[in-house]
Amino acid sequence: MGLCRWFNDWVEQVGIEFSRRKQTVRFHLTDASGNEAQVTALAKARWTDLTIGRNPNSALNIIGDLLQIGDAGTSTYAVRIATSQHAEPWEMIIDNNASQRNAKSYKGILAKGKSDYYMITPVYKLMNKHGNAVALPFGGSVGFEFRNQKGETVAAVSLIDNGVVYFSSLPANEKFLLANSSAALMLQEQLDQSS
Repeated sequence: MGLCRWFNDWVEQVGIEFSRRKQTVRFHLTDASGNEAQVTALAKARWTDLTIGRNPNSALNIIGDLLQIGDAGTSTYAVRIATSQHAEPWEMIIDNNASQRNAKSYKGILAKGKSDYYMITPVYKLMNKHGNAVALPFGGSVGFEFRNQKGETVAAVSLIDNGVVYFSSLPANEKFLLANSSAALMLQEQLDQSS
């Protein structure tokens, strides 16, 4: 079973439970070109909430282990983005605890398939008053970068204050996908406050 099909099944199975716990946000986004997206985000999930079946050696569980996604806590943030340009939805998974604890090495993922993906890495440095990038004094991160398959940063989202999104020069459909992903990351704080 592919990750996208798995995620669709999972949204149906656990979406109602997360909605009741006020840990779900859904939004619809349209851009000036007529591109549309439906986004569903689930916060404070356990990696085991995302598991379908009882096989610890399933492809899903192995992917989670390789990416170091999930632990026994409720820190996984899972997002499904269905856009009008793509037949299959994109899935984004971030382990918030791991991204803070291991900011220098953590990688989340935004993927549609094996060959269509972005790595998501924490931003753990800020510019000081002299224009030098310095690590945060107590560790952690202040946002995320989206990196393409070549490792190039194509977008970044700051989660400080009201949040800001930065894009490199991108085609409109790619920018639209990353705008939806960034919006979902910024809305996560609202989910945390409402639960």
